[in-house]
Amino acid sequence: MSNPHPDPVGTSHSGMIISTLELELTGRCALQCVHCYADSGPAGTPGTMINDDWISVIDQGVALGIPQIQFNDPGSP
Repeated sequence: MSNPHPDPVGTSHSGMIISTLELELTGRCALQCVHCYADSGPAGTPGTMINDDWISVIDQGVALGIPQIQFNDPGSP
């Protein structure tokens, strides 16, 4: 899918510049780090989003012109 925006960085509806869309894939993690920004752990949940939800979020990022998507996994410090 080609980016319809010529600018290298996306802009939100409020005018905020967005350079990266970060997606947290799960809240489940084998570790129990006290410093964890995601408050993840073995009791974390995989979340409620289905494939169509993820595709919709990514499509919205593309529509905003966000040039980079980062998939985060809290189990990978």
